[in-house]
Amino acid sequence: MDIMQTAAPASQPAAASSVAASETPGAVKSEVASQESAASNVVSDVKRAAKEGAAAALPVASTKKTVTPESATPKAKLPQVDNDLLSRAENFHIFAKEVKISADVNGNIATAHLISGPEFGTRGQSSNYGEEDIYYIDSLDNLGAKAFRTGNNKAIFGDKAYESLEIKNGQVFVNGIRLDHLKANNVQHIGNFIDFDAEFVKLTNLAATYASHQQTAGVKVDLKDMNNRSIDVSGIDDNVTFVGVPVDIMEAP
Repeated sequence: MDIMQTAAPASQPAAASSVAASETPGAVKSEVASQESAASNVVSDVKRAAKEGAAAALPVASTKKTVTPESATPKAKLPQVDNDLLSRAENFHIFAKEVKISADVNGNIATAHLISGPEFGTRGQSSNYGEEDIYYIDSLDNLGAKAFRTGNNKAIFGDKAYESLEIKNGQVFVNGIRLDHLKANNVQHIGNFIDFDAEFVKLTNLAATYASHQQTAGVKVDLKDMNNRSIDVSGIDDNVTFVGVPVDIMEAP
């Protein structure tokens, strides 16, 4: 999976990027979020809060819709969590200005431009999933039939992406391709739901702050298997845990 971001990178140590994680009571989870090339940072053990707000139902139609952002009510909301270490990016498996998916992605995404997305969405017993998956796509080129494969979705389309969307007899089509898992009442049209330029300014500043910390003692990192990497912070009592991840791991496809 290739993820391309265009925000200016922060100054980072060459050997590794330090990252932070917020612990909550109960099961500890680890998530890895790709950030700026050499300034890539991971915040692990962030428990995604239960999602809020109901998806606004759109009328069934055989022609493209003219629903405006104001008419999509109630509007989707991103959950607020304690120690919001990655700003709005904390709510997504992938958060990037541009995304090109070439492999299965078991999680939700937010992007200003989706180049391709043949198959994505949380499935199975995954720590990436709360009560529902929230997605935001501002503009897009291609979507596959298996996109948004989670049963309970909230798919938010920006103005440009929404122009590619059509609903026929309750089925959602994008550029003529029927999406097998996305339901009409899971779709919302909200322009500029996320300001990616502003968010990456925040992330760049956060990256510089987190990189100045050494890895927390007791963290267990296993990155040998690219399909089964893990960061175990279950033995850490600190409220915030810092984990060092090599830059080459963060920049790998």
